[in-house]
Amino acid sequence: MRVEERARGSRKEALLFGIVAALMLLAFLMLLVPGIVAG
Repeated sequence: MRVEERARGSRKEALLFGIVAALMLLAFLMLLVPGIVAG
């Protein structure tokens, strides 16, 4: 893949990765926090 093609698609990929990472972190916290509260 050429550099200019990568540069054009990288912002959307970074945004998508950020959204996925945030959702995974949120789900992890939702699983972790009740365990801490109950324990």
